[in-house]
Amino acid sequence: MCRRFCILWMVSMAYVFAAAVAAAQPVGNGFTYQGELRNAGIVANGTYDLRFRLYDALAAGTQVGTSLCVDNVPVADGKFTVELDFGAVFAGSTRYLEIDVRQDSGLGCGSGTGFVTLAPRQRIATTPYAAYALTAANATNATNAASATTALSAGNSTNLNGQPASFYTNATNLTAGTLPDARLSSNVTTLSGTQTFSGIKSFSSSPSFTAPGAPFNVTSTSKVTNLNADLLDGLDSSAFAAASHAHDAGAIVSGTLSDARIPSTIPRLGTLNTFTAANIFNAFAGVNRSSPLTSNEVFGLQNASGGTGYAGMYISSTDAAGGRPFYGYSVNSQTAWTYVEPGGQWRVHNGGDRLAISRTTGDVGIGTTSPGARLEVSAADAAMRIRNINDVGGGFVQNTFSTLQLGLYNPTASAWGAVPAGSQRSMLGVQNTGRVGTLTNTFGSPVWRNTIDDGAGNAAFAGSVTSSGGFVYATPQVRTLNIQPEDFRAFSTSTPGNFGGGPLFLAQLDASVAYGVMHAALPLPQGAQITGVQCSMQGGTGGPVVVEIRRREIANSNESIMASGSSASMSGEYANLTLFGANTPIDHTTYVYRFYAICNDWTTSSWVRMVRITYTVPAPD
Repeated sequence: MCRRFCILWMVSMAYVFAAAVAAAQPVGNGFTYQGELRNAGIVANGTYDLRFRLYDALAAGTQVGTSLCVDNVPVADGKFTVELDFGAVFAGSTRYLEIDVRQDSGLGCGSGTGFVTLAPRQRIATTPYAAYALTAANATNATNAASATTALSAGNSTNLNGQPASFYTNATNLTAGTLPDARLSSNVTTLSGTQTFSGIKSFSSSPSFTAPGAPFNVTSTSKVTNLNADLLDGLDSSAFAAASHAHDAGAIVSGTLSDARIPSTIPRLGTLNTFTAANIFNAFAGVNRSSPLTSNEVFGLQNASGGTGYAGMYISSTDAAGGRPFYGYSVNSQTAWTYVEPGGQWRVHNGGDRLAISRTTGDVGIGTTSPGARLEVSAADAAMRIRNINDVGGGFVQNTFSTLQLGLYNPTASAWGAVPAGSQRSMLGVQNTGRVGTLTNTFGSPVWRNTIDDGAGNAAFAGSVTSSGGFVYATPQVRTLNIQPEDFRAFSTSTPGNFGGGPLFLAQLDASVAYGVMHAALPLPQGAQITGVQCSMQGGTGGPVVVEIRRREIANSNESIMASGSSASMSGEYANLTLFGANTPIDHTTYVYRFYAICNDWTTSSWVRMVRITYTVPAPD
């Protein structure tokens, strides 16, 4: 089953060559490999990368020859063809081909990412003529060709190279092997024998003598003409000092010594130099720079001419167990340094590790080597201060007495950062109990003043609370308004009439007045929203009683109904008025609000027994 990639078939042809040139050219080790590739059971199409290895077993075993990789192999309907050459590794033993495949993603053969190894390995089979050719190996082991009629039919014809015997009696045809000394003429010298040269010998290159003692003996007393006399200024050896003579280097006044004549202890300009002893430079030393930027600079770095990248140096330590490359400073026996510890954390040391920056998180620690936040300050009663140089006072953050204190203070006559004796400073405090508020701190002892949150959601204030913008409830507060009997008036007069004449009703219009409408003002607070109106009423003999809440614009006297209801009959009724625009807040700056009771035939039997209005307020009323 092909879970991802698989090769369904292959054709392997070992040592493919053209028949027309088989005898003229040697056969190579390459062969053509064809296969069909499927991806998740479906014939593949596209471009794939393939890797090939030979093994001597179907599983495990030892790899034979080199590994091959073919990049960007085109696959059409699953078919692909590649040329492979593992070298001279086919000597008759069985070989198995292992294949890795990946769909091309732009990566080259140099990257092994994404390859999938196919299983099982493919056995390399032989073609019919290649199987016959395996018997040719026996020809190299043949011992004679006595029964052969011709060299071509001899079992060891490969050793005769298809040539007649006369070919090998001609010395000009010898192209390999070595003749023994016994086959050489006595006129030919040998290396180990004594030679007497009777003819003139010319040497095109200088002879070399490696035997101990004098290289040669000269019995003639005659001087040899042109024996390199030009290099000796025409003088013989008597004009020069013996080898044991002490020579004065000051006598050398011309020419240049080659590097080969200079001791290895002398540094060279154009090669790598390793200094094993201390070197002291009493002047500026620069890399790509010949002069200091300031008179105080003794060592400087600069980009190479025309460079635009970084210019600097690394101080490296390869000791992974405890190496700490550092850059140090010293003045009057006081030392400080920066270094990187093996875990990669960068630290600044000045009488102790004062600053640490984590390589993995980027967190910065002051007074701690293991910060757990982007900036962590750790010390007993740790404090951070921000100073305004235009004022002797300052701001600070301090963690002391289990309380985080944040504040601003002005110590006036005291030094910056010091609390004046006997004075107080106010600040914001956050206690480890969850308490948040303001406090005072005298002589380093905090005293809580106001609490915004005591840790349980409660607030407490030592003094009064003033607000210029007013307070707003988190949840609107529900209120009720009951209209009183004395609040009603006849519509066209301010005469009270018989309003509130009995204990069972709020308003009753006396028959002697005989007005059809009476009303009362609504003292609702600014911003209130009416949520409901309840009314109990009884109609007169002329018809039902209608009740309404109206608002009249102050500017133009336009009037609109906000709520209304009525009795269904002449008998007593209890009704919830229908609200119109219930979400409209009360606005006394624009409108006047009133409650109306209306009846066509208002008599002493027409009453409004009860009026209750419910509303909400967003702020204290």
